[in-house]
Amino acid sequence: LGSGMAFVQGLWGCGPGIFDVQADRLKTLDALTTFFKEKSALDQYYSKTLKKLAKLHLMENETVGSPLQSFLHGFRDLIDTVSTNYAILSAKEIDQMLNPLNRAKAKLQADNKTLRRESNRFGARMRKLQLHHKRSREDARNLCRESVLSRRRCDNHIRQEKTVLAKLQAQLRRLEAKGLRHPDVAAQHDMVKNKIRAVKAQGIALAERSKTLKREFDLADNKYVAAVKACREFRGKHDSASNAVLRGLEKTEMARTESIREGIRRYLKVQSEMSKK
Repeated sequence: LGSGMAFVQGLWGCGPGIFDVQADRLKTLDALTTFFKEKSALDQYYSKTLKKLAKLHLMENETVGSPLQSFLHGFRDLIDTVSTNYAILSAKEIDQMLNPLNRAKAKLQADNKTLRRESNRFGARMRKLQLHHKRSREDARNLCRESVLSRRRCDNHIRQEKTVLAKLQAQLRRLEAKGLRHPDVAAQHDMVKNKIRAVKAQGIALAERSKTLKREFDLADNKYVAAVKACREFRGKHDSASNAVLRGLEKTEMARTESIREGIRRYLKVQSEMSKK
C-alpha cells in the first residue's frame, strides 16, 4: 500500500510501464479482496458453529444450582457472545473492507480500460501521421533528386545549344551562299532549319520540365513541412493531455490508497475491540 515513488515521474507518457504498474495494483487489490473474502467466510463459519454449540443442552442432567451448572451457563453465554462477535466482525469485513475493495478494483479496471483505449487511439493516430510524414519525406527527396537532375540536363543543353546552333547557323549560311535553287541544296537547307528548331524545342521542353519539377518539389516540400508540424503538434497535445490524465490518475490512486488504509485501520480497531470482549 505504501509507495514512495511519485506516480507521474515514473510513468510519463502512456508507455508499457504504466500498464505494468496498474497490473501490480490490481494484483494487490486481488490479494486483499481474496484475504478479506476468506476471512469473512471463516468468521461466519466460526459464528454459525459457535451458535450451534451454544444451543446444545449441555446441562439438562445437572443439578439445579450446582457449580457445574453455573459454569455451563457462563460457558454458554461466553460462546454466544463470541459467536455474536464473529458475526459482527464478518459483517464489518464485508461492509468496511470487501465491498470498498471490490469498488476500488472495478474503478481501477475501468481506468485501465480507458487508459488502454486512449493509448491505442493515440498510437493509431500517431502511426498514420508518421506514415504520412515518411511518404511526404520520400516524395520530397525523390522530387528533389529529379529536379536537380532535370536542372543539370537543362544547363548542359543550354551550354551545348550555343555551340550546336552556331555550327548549324554557319552551315545554313554556307547553303544559302550556294543558292537555294538546286534541289539538293534546298533539301539540306530545310533539314538544317529543322535541326535548329528541334534543338530549340528540346531546350524549351527541358526548361519547362525543370520548372514543373521545381514546382512539384516545392509542393512536396510544403507537405513534408506540414507533416512534421502535424506530428509535433499532435505529440504536444498528447503530452499535455497525458500530463492531465496521469496527474488525475495520481490523485485517484492516492485517494484509493488512503481509503484502503483507513478501511484497514477501522477493521483493526473493530477486531481489537472484539478481541477485548
